[in-house]
Amino acid sequence: MATEGVGARHTVRVDRPFEAASREFLDLEPELLEEAARGAARQAEAALRPGGSRWGEPSLLVSLEVGEAGPTRGGFLVLPLRWRIFGGAVPLDLGGEFEIRPVGTGEVQIGLRMRWRPDALPGGASDRVRARRVMEAATQSFLNRVYWLLEARYRRTAGADSTRV
Repeated sequence: MATEGVGARHTVRVDRPFEAASREFLDLEPELLEEAARGAARQAEAALRPGGSRWGEPSLLVSLEVGEAGPTRGGFLVLPLRWRIFGGAVPLDLGGEFEIRPVGTGEVQIGLRMRWRPDALPGGASDRVRARRVMEAATQSFLNRVYWLLEARYRRTAGADSTRV
């Protein structure tokens, strides 16, 4: 996907050293990331639909491809990804990356940056506005879901470590 276009970027901070947070992120199962992406897309579509979610509507088709982590760039880790959301009000084919960067001793910032090209979207200005809103909401929701996956994993691990004799 081309780097030009409309973008969304959201970040969260995690209280862990860069090495630990990077390892935890890289150890997340692809299925968990895909489910987080599906849930985020559903939540964004429902939130922006007049009247909210409706039973019996066709399911969204969501796919997520996470590339290999490249070498650190400027002291942070970058993982490319492609996220496709179809079956909603507007189809989205997003390209972007997760970024994990140290922001202090024992703290990292995890960012999710997504882009799409408005000219690739069929329809008029109202479809582009709706697509932008879905992308913004879905990106924020996806990042929040990844954050909570990492927190749950950390708490399970920390709990297991604290019970060792």
